[in-house]
Amino acid sequence: MQILKNIPNALTMLNLSLGFLAILINDTMISPLLILGAAVADLFDGYFARILRAQSPLGKQLDSLADLISFGVAPAFLYYQYFLNEGIVGMLFATLLPVFSAIRLGIFNVDTTQSLHFRGLPTPANGLFFAFMVFAKQELWFDVFSDWVFYFLIIMFSTLMVAPITMISLKKYEDKHYTEKMIIYVLVAMIMLVLVFLKISGIPLMVFLYIFASIIWHIMLPKVSLF
Repeated sequence: MQILKNIPNALTMLNLSLGFLAILINDTMISPLLILGAAVADLFDGYFARILRAQSPLGKQLDSLADLISFGVAPAFLYYQYFLNEGIVGMLFATLLPVFSAIRLGIFNVDTTQSLHFRGLPTPANGLFFAFMVFAKQELWFDVFSDWVFYFLIIMFSTLMVAPITMISLKKYEDKHYTEKMIIYVLVAMIMLVLVFLKISGIPLMVFLYIFASIIWHIMLPKVSLF
């Protein structure tokens, strides 16, 4: 039984390892897939921690450290390599992603109000967005963007990670208001459509849809008792 309780921490270390390998391999196709694997491991370490009742302060800290590597450092490295102009400006902008990821994770660790929702954009969503921008780099539609757009995205996502915005979460789904559940149903349907037409290259668009749905929920939240 004690061995089973180590499963969550093992998955956390898998998360960290995949993120680190994504940096070492530094490939536009393989590295984002490794980060996606890290996100799956991150999803299941929390799941197994709950069902095995193996949640612990150590596990929480390890999870945040792993997330910082896989969804803060690794995506920033890839994004810098393939989108930002080489030089001090690109370096400084790329550094914002791990810095704000660390702040976001630190806030999450000490904030006791995030049991039902996230407050600020979760770091895995941030990491997947930038990693799969690299994955989809060969797509033609990227050619219509000016370089400043790629810098602006860093500022926007860094801000969203620490912004006091209530973001949708599937945690404690049964306790959620039915209005939020309806938003989740619509969001899932839209994400499935993106997945069908764009496959995993559409992950950046899926993250945008998640952000948009969360902002709608945040605006509606003070009025939710009226629904």
